[in-house]
Amino acid sequence: MFVRFFSSAIDPNDLAEVRRIFGEDIAPVFESMPGCRSMELLLGVDRNAGGLIDAAALSRWKSHGELTAAIESREVAESMVRILPFLQLEPVIRMFEIVE
Repeated sequence: MFVRFFSSAIDPNDLAEVRRIFGEDIAPVFESMPGCRSMELLLGVDRNAGGLIDAAALSRWKSHGELTAAIESREVAESMVRILPFLQLEPVIRMFEIVE
């Protein structure tokens, strides 16, 4: 299994809108993709040193190939368009293999 970790930060005033967009647009699209096991939004409980809220999206995938195909798909790209303006820091994207 593979994990994709996408992290950035958002303005605390945008939390409600980010939650809504994630729930309506991003999670359903990712979870409909072949091989996606789950998609979660992680929000920091405190403001970081810059006064922003750390935020991350964590997705789990059956295979690296399915993860790559989903990320390269038009559906995923279109789902991300509405959330990108809320990101206050350049996103950091990391992928990991889960060792069992």
